[in-house]
Amino acid sequence: MSATTALLESDAHPYNPSRQNARQADLPPNGDLMSGNRNVLYLIIGALIVGIGVLGYNLYQTKKEPSGLQINVGPDGLKIQNK
Repeated sequence: MSATTALLESDAHPYNPSRQNARQADLPPNGDLMSGNRNVLYLIIGALIVGIGVLGYNLYQTKKEPSGLQINVGPDGLKIQNK
């Protein structure tokens, strides 16, 4: 048998019921391996959304015009404005 034919051919694996039962024993009770990973993914996405919201609110607060009395001192003198 040459190396090229060995790469093209696949070995048949007989059905082993004891191995199938071992795999089922490792599954969570609901039988879904991805449910834990999916919950963690939702948690990470939720935390990112909350973080973006907090950062956006902080940016809004810093860019917002202050309300109340504003006193400016410049080359034109003293300016007092009520907002």
